[in-house]
Amino acid sequence: MLVRPSLIGDFQGDPPKRTQLLFGMWAGYRDKEEWRKIEKVIAGCGGNFQNCHSSGHANREELLSFVNSIAAKVVVPIHTSVPELFPCLFPNCVRLADGDVMEV
Repeated sequence: MLVRPSLIGDFQGDPPKRTQLLFGMWAGYRDKEEWRKIEKVIAGCGGNFQNCHSSGHANREELLSFVNSIAAKVVVPIHTSVPELFPCLFPNCVRLADGDVMEV
């Protein structure tokens, strides 16, 4: 299950039985009241709340290695403070403005 605290109310009643929630942020955020409430909801349906930290922040070498390893046809920079550098690194870069839609 993927969820953020503001969306847990979207469930009509409890989440599905034995829901597995993978928590992909820094484990310290689980101490916040909003996440403690969600842990109780998940435990209440017999589920499990697991830490599975993943960072969305890759350095240049990691990006180059990843893109090359999957032979990406197109690279679309997101969640970056320097999108203007991507065309220099990736000739197959497509930059989109906020709100633009790209058909895949």
